[in-house]
Order: sequence, then structure tokens, then C-alpha cells
Amino acid sequence: MQLPIAQRDLQMLQIEQEIKNKKRLLLKKKDELDEKKKINHYLENVKKDYQKYYEYILNEKQQQYDALMLLKEYMGDLMKTDHMVSEQLRTAKHDQKDIMRELDKVKAELDELIKG
Repeated sequence: MQLPIAQRDLQMLQIEQEIKNKKRLLLKKKDELDEKKKINHYLENVKKDYQKYYEYILNEKQQQYDALMLLKEYMGDLMKTDHMVSEQLRTAKHDQKDIMRELDKVKAELDELIKG
């Protein structure tokens, strides 16, 4: 059975309207994807900046730790010499304790940075 021409034309108009709606939807989705791509690119740059900053801070903390270790070793060697008087020795021991506390603090900060 064939449909009357008016009814067939009406169906054709509905199909054309659906096609237009789908095209609009696809264009909208494409625009949304383009926008997300821009945001994602921006976020990727931000991530790279934070990674560089993290690596810089990590390097600084490692250098601080290494310097404190050298200072600790120097103080230990200094206290082993027989030429120090008792007051100097007490001061050196106190300084060494301060260095050890600072060393522990820097080591904890370094561990925290590494663990994230």
C-alpha cells in the first residue's frame, strides 16, 4: 500500500529535520571537543610547569641535605682533634646536635617530596 503524497512529504520533512538536528548536535559536540582540547593543552603546560618546580625543589633539598652531611662529617672530624679546648668541644657538640636536627628535618622534607 502506498502512502498519500502529503503524508510521504510530511515524513520526508521529518526525516530532513532529524538530519538537521543530528548535524547541529554533531557540530556542537565537535565544538565542545575542540574546547576541551584547548583546556587539556593548557593543563598539560601547567603540569609541566609544576613538574619542573617539583624537580627544582627536590634538587634544592637534596643539595641542602648533602651540605649538612658534609658539615656533620667536618664537625665530627674537628671534634676528634686533640687541639680543642673543652669549651670549644662543648660548642662543637652543640652545633653538631643542631646540624643533626636540621639534617633530620631536611631528610623528612625530602622523603615527603619523593613520596608525594
